[in-house]
Amino acid sequence: MKKLILLWAFLFVSVVSAAEYHGNRQSGIYHGPQCRYYFCKNCTVIFKSEKEARQAGYRRCKKEK
Repeated sequence: MKKLILLWAFLFVSVVSAAEYHGNRQSGIYHGPQCRYYFCKNCTVIFKSEKEARQAGYRRCKKEK
């Protein structure tokens, strides 16, 4: 059971670290995969990293942890 939990944790960290960020073109806000607004219908811009989103003039969602 411990091995299964460790494997799941490793996979989760791998997916989150390689994740895309979704930007809302209307608000200029980007959301990471852990944000509840990640799949909002207005989030049509895809960024490969937070740095890319910030360089494009977007700011991080304040609801994100």
